[in-house]
Amino acid sequence: MNRCVISLLALAACDPRTGEVAVAAPTATRAVVDHAVKGVPHGGPIMQVAVTETADAALTFDVLSSLRLWPALDGMRPPVPIVASAPIELALGHAGTDLLAAIRDDSNSVTLLRLGRDGAVHGRAQLSGELGYDQVIAIDDGVLARTPDQAIEWFSADGELRGKVVAEPGQRIQAIATRHGGAAALVRDGATTQLRWLELGKRIAWRNIQVLPAARGSAFAVSPDHHRVAVVDDSTGIVLVYELGLQPAAIIHGTRVNAESVSLGFTDNDHAAVIGSRLEWHVIAPADDAWANTAAMPVPPQVTGGAVGDGVAVTGIFDMLALSNKASTRYLGYAAAGAGTMTTVGNEVLVGFTGTHFAWLDSNLTLKRQIELQTSERRFATAFALDEHHLVEETNTPANKYHLAIVDVDNHESLPVGDFGVPERIEYFADIGVLAVVTRGDPVRRYKVDFAKHAVTEMPTLDINFKGSFAALRLLDPEHADGIVAIALGWPSEYAEHYRLDTYRMERGKLVKQSRRFDGTLARIDGDGTIYTIEGGRVTVQRGAQKLASFMLAPGARPLLSFDSKHTRVALLEGRDVVLRDLTGAQKWRTPVWGGSQVLFAPDDKHVIVRASAGLVVLDAASGERTAMECGWGFGIQTTAPLFRSSNTEPVCEDSTLP
Repeated sequence: MNRCVISLLALAACDPRTGEVAVAAPTATRAVVDHAVKGVPHGGPIMQVAVTETADAALTFDVLSSLRLWPALDGMRPPVPIVASAPIELALGHAGTDLLAAIRDDSNSVTLLRLGRDGAVHGRAQLSGELGYDQVIAIDDGVLARTPDQAIEWFSADGELRGKVVAEPGQRIQAIATRHGGAAALVRDGATTQLRWLELGKRIAWRNIQVLPAARGSAFAVSPDHHRVAVVDDSTGIVLVYELGLQPAAIIHGTRVNAESVSLGFTDNDHAAVIGSRLEWHVIAPADDAWANTAAMPVPPQVTGGAVGDGVAVTGIFDMLALSNKASTRYLGYAAAGAGTMTTVGNEVLVGFTGTHFAWLDSNLTLKRQIELQTSERRFATAFALDEHHLVEETNTPANKYHLAIVDVDNHESLPVGDFGVPERIEYFADIGVLAVVTRGDPVRRYKVDFAKHAVTEMPTLDINFKGSFAALRLLDPEHADGIVAIALGWPSEYAEHYRLDTYRMERGKLVKQSRRFDGTLARIDGDGTIYTIEGGRVTVQRGAQKLASFMLAPGARPLLSFDSKHTRVALLEGRDVVLRDLTGAQKWRTPVWGGSQVLFAPDDKHVIVRASAGLVVLDAASGERTAMECGWGFGIQTTAPLFRSSNTEPVCEDSTLP
């Protein structure tokens, strides 16, 4: 069967001279990550990217107005949150052993942040310009900032003004750029565009001037050796690359781009990257073959913001970074991020990030294994897990049927179950080892699953049906459930306004049904026939005619309950809090969790796992104290582009109120 399994983590190394990333073969060995750095993925798509000149770190901003510092681009350090004003421009450089972030906000003020590689703020400064700034770029141990009154100011990493230059009367400074110690400005003088170099020594001063023919650009870049510049012409949107000599000459006239939303730069002296709605490469080749090999240059399938450093173009793709060089594109980020619906399988917790991407975690939220089933070669429906090592995969067939197969996640083996019409419910009951398939209007089909023998055996069907549709189904072993074979919940007709709860028993070889109207929520059914219901705000635990417990939910409580395996405690959501109660309703503890949407007792009953805002939180079941929290798994460099993923929700791991 054709499927793609994402490795848990890929080891990588980055050449600081070129920025080119070398990715090792997939391995089961986890990379050593600096545990002082607590990584948090973006909760929404990345929209802006800044990268250091040597491409050893990046700064990103997403649609939720959150910033992340990527302390390294080699897959060894995950991104960490940075608190700052929402930027309209980002720049990132070095200041000794620190990183220096320059953030220009929508009031055109510029803030400098000295950042450690762990995201700690070592210094903060506000640039002094009263009129604000039109552009800011990073240089070694400082920044250059372009002002509205046609000046360029040079600041140290601590925000101290070290000097400034001013354009001559009648001139307008359109853009500034720097690379490997060289800084230059595009200056418009009437109908002429000048390239003016800057001296950055003990002072800042104008140096020599060169005239650039047919250039009116504001997007501007300098090559590492200072022998070429690239400009996006504001009036035409055409990318121009100039060879600098006694007389600058345009050697490439590129495609038309949106000059207002594009960034560009040189990855090396012969390769220019233009980043707008897509990544385009411009290869400087011999004059008779100016576009040689351009079509073969690697590009990511989607681009949302980007910047260029030595050897690599860094662009956003969902919550990840695409690292493109002249040889390949790699993807930096978490193999899985956010949180999906949780279930317990054996001794682990299964999280479904999408209908095709699943991860198995332990009670500390450590990733044990994961799988991605979607491939571009086939149509896919969905899947769900049976236990720690198996899931049921559902795919479309050419005959418009749905093919079910049991997949061994570890060995990638597939065991067919059969082809069906549109399945209304697919349920697996681990305590009796039975898979049930419900299709509208048909009896329930049952299959005995034997993982040890890698076998599936069809059992007699059960004549269980609703004229409407199923809401829940639980199959039981009648020898351990007081003779009950099945409990089903559904709508008695297409137009019914209430559920019907049916209980089935085998009596004298016949299936006998008992029915009652049901207006609440069916929270859980145990293997011994114990049923947990919520009706009219009252939680009832009942086995047969015996009522085991009953209590009223507190105002604001949601009908999302999880009971421990001994029927003694219930975890639930009340407003913004996770609450643990006993089955008399008495509160044991209460803990606030940001964006809680599901609670689940861990298989060992010692922890309560909470699906929160784009992440998971683990609470100690005895005290309610947090013991673990994660919002991303499997950080590293991936070799394939990520599928669509975005929760557009701030991750709970950013919650500053949590200890």
